[in-house]
Amino acid sequence: MIALVTGCASGILVTVFSIGFSLSMARPIKKLTIATNMFANGNFSHRVKLNRRDELGELSRSFNSMADELAQETYKLSRSIEQSPNAVIITDVNGNIEYVNPKFVQMTGYSAKEVIDKNPRILKSGTCPRQKDKELWNTIKAGGEWHGEFQNRKKDGNFYWASVSISAVKDRNGVVKNFIGIQEDITEKKHLQNELRENKESLAHAQHIAHLGSWEWDIHNDTVNCSDESYRIFGLKPQEIVLTDEVFMSFVHPEYKKSVRDALAESIKGKIPDKIEYVIVLPHGNERIIAHEWEVVCDENGNPFKIVGILQDITVKRKMEQELLQSKKIQAMGVMSSGIAHEFNNILAIISGNVQMLMRRNKDQGKLYEELRLILKSCKDGAEIVRRMNEFTRTAEDPKKYAIVNINDLVKNAVAFTKPRWKDMAEGLNIQYILNMEGLNETVSRIKGKSSELREVIVNIIHNALDAMPEGGYLTFSTWEKDDFVFLSISDTGIGMNEEVQSQIFDPFFTSKGIKGMGLGMSLSYGIVKRHRGEIEIKSKVGAGSTFILKFPVNKEFLNSKAC
Repeated sequence: MIALVTGCASGILVTVFSIGFSLSMARPIKKLTIATNMFANGNFSHRVKLNRRDELGELSRSFNSMADELAQETYKLSRSIEQSPNAVIITDVNGNIEYVNPKFVQMTGYSAKEVIDKNPRILKSGTCPRQKDKELWNTIKAGGEWHGEFQNRKKDGNFYWASVSISAVKDRNGVVKNFIGIQEDITEKKHLQNELRENKESLAHAQHIAHLGSWEWDIHNDTVNCSDESYRIFGLKPQEIVLTDEVFMSFVHPEYKKSVRDALAESIKGKIPDKIEYVIVLPHGNERIIAHEWEVVCDENGNPFKIVGILQDITVKRKMEQELLQSKKIQAMGVMSSGIAHEFNNILAIISGNVQMLMRRNKDQGKLYEELRLILKSCKDGAEIVRRMNEFTRTAEDPKKYAIVNINDLVKNAVAFTKPRWKDMAEGLNIQYILNMEGLNETVSRIKGKSSELREVIVNIIHNALDAMPEGGYLTFSTWEKDDFVFLSISDTGIGMNEEVQSQIFDPFFTSKGIKGMGLGMSLSYGIVKRHRGEIEIKSKVGAGSTFILKFPVNKEFLNSKAC
């Protein structure tokens, strides 16, 4: 009986102790559970209050310490977002705004209250393509990150540019719960970029107008960085090939390669050369005259590491200078001829009159009569020279004497006119000339001028070409039209001309034919072409023939009649 009572008492004590122990453990565990749930829901201010020295007390203190640290980190993060120099936007999965930081308010002019529960599309300026908008949403909904630029509209209606980064915020299961966007105001950057681009475009346009290119040569890497106009000067498309020193030198005319090489070498040694000029040969064979200047850039030790320079196509400039020089020669010749022509003709008239009188009196004096006839002929030749001198120096246009002219017909007439020489006389000397007129374009527009004068120009060129081919050869005629101008080219396969002869060929009384010519044919032709508001150009190489190119403006009346 005693044992039974003792057992029952012991059971009761155990039960009471168990209940007490359970209650002492359940309450702190419950507190820890509540604190953990609040912590998981974002409430980092709650702390567990347990004054115990056992494991639960240690656990609660560890939890509170972790909560303090995390709260501190959260505070730092929150302050970083609040004080961020960039606008921060947090939205739900539907894109509705849940949070914006103060920088967003400053950047857009909208208050936080005005945009909460609104969609960021309130900032749209209407300039964003729909495809870009679609690409953005597809990226972030898939959990990715999107980067780009937008032009947005502020509350006051003004526009601003923003560099935008948007990414998805996922929970522990990988489910997208929010989107966070960061915007950097790049309006000023855009303005600077646009200003820089406009300056570059203005510089490129100015270089294009002036035919002026810039370049920079990295000596160590042997790479050349050129402006677009530099490429065009060399007959290339911008950035068409990688330019190196070797590629550049491949364009330089063989006669100038050494001088250009020497000038560059002297520069690297510290001797700055004067401005040099040389000739380049373009891919299609044409030549251009280049003016070139550069400067060597050295490092802090005085060692050259790059060369910067400019080059300019001065082909047209040199041509204009030659034309100006020729015009001055014409003016000088005009002053001279007008000053002496009258007096010279008076003298010739007196001589001619007296010679004719003597001839009438001495008809029966055979030898004397023949000598007087030669004197009279010389007088007439002198008068003709004076006339041609006056004709050469007359550059004013006389529209009343001009008519609509077919340049192809002029070529055919000139060929027929000179046929006795290139056909009949040549065959008698066993010489063969082949004339090719397949290049005459019958559709070219008419020009306005005096047929007899223009035909004389073509005849003079044909005679010069035949003189340049004493053993025979080919004479080719071509016509074409471009930019309201009609062109005629006459090419021969003769001995060609050096630069000195080419520079003087239009000078009065200059001739390379010795006593066979007076040197007025080409100078007279030059004057005729100028009176017709045209241009005459010669291209020639010794041993490779010559080409004369005539250029005349299209007759506008003829163009209007064709349009009707």
